[in-house]
Amino acid sequence: METSTIEESLRKVGSNFHVVTPRDTKTPALRGHYGLLSLRSGLHLHFSDAIDLHDMITRLEQRPGLTIQVFLQGPVDASVGGRSLFPEDDGHALTDTGPRALMTARARPELFERRGQKGTRVRKVSVTLSHDWLAESDLGAVDSAFDIRRFSQNHLAQCCWRPNQRVVALAETILSEAHYTGSFRTLHLESRVLDLIATVFSSLAHDPAPQPGRSLCMRDLRRMRVIEEYLDAAGPETVTLEEMARMVRISVSTLQRLFQVVHGMSAFEFVRRRNLERARFALDHQGLSVKEAAYLAGYSNPANFSTAFRRHFGRSPRHARREPPAS
Repeated sequence: METSTIEESLRKVGSNFHVVTPRDTKTPALRGHYGLLSLRSGLHLHFSDAIDLHDMITRLEQRPGLTIQVFLQGPVDASVGGRSLFPEDDGHALTDTGPRALMTARARPELFERRGQKGTRVRKVSVTLSHDWLAESDLGAVDSAFDIRRFSQNHLAQCCWRPNQRVVALAETILSEAHYTGSFRTLHLESRVLDLIATVFSSLAHDPAPQPGRSLCMRDLRRMRVIEEYLDAAGPETVTLEEMARMVRISVSTLQRLFQVVHGMSAFEFVRRRNLERARFALDHQGLSVKEAAYLAGYSNPANFSTAFRRHFGRSPRHARREPPAS
């Protein structure tokens, strides 16, 4: 069995790591087998078959990339960008629902938060792929039902499904072999991880929406691309649902379904978050005032903008503001 402090077990996952609770981070955080391995540049494996020793909340800023996760056992109480990984389960244990698989894309750094409960056992495998790794792996085929490269560039896009027996077996094998020692440990694990990636991508290429009740096709993805490009060009101006639906020749109800499938949220929520992220970038890199950033996000009242900004990012826009670079 292995034990480690909170920092030792999580500090490599991203940047700006922060322990919210407990205050004492020098005590062991987990008991069991877990770790984070860099298999090669742009390919990372995080595995866990361990018990939480505290009620703890951890936060970190994940790097851009694509993450494939297979949850075999235990609660899934985590969020990325303020959105629950499995909102329909409300963080409930997987013992009643069976294993789950999830793929999440990040086009830019994003805040990840995990809430662990003392005494619970979590068994999971998480594989993170950088955009450079994806680009070098020739995954840009446009004739498949699921455009992996397009998905990976769609910030906070998610796809969740019930993994087949092959994916579950590979995840179990990775967990069983991850704590072995020996000269060829990394090589063995890399081969298992690559097999897992290939199996997931292959299944998605034939069935782009393995989660029951949801469907997605290349035409839908192209429609979403047209809408997103239009929203980028529109700036802070208000765009109605009817206008977006008319642009791609679908009904408003179909439009709302596409937003739920591709982004896991309503069209209104997507536009609101996109505008807030645009304002945060301007505050971070362009030195805009809070009033100017509020206008950029479509808010006429800076106070309302500050409230929404703080709720979404966990900090006020004044704390996010930086001075513009010297010319």
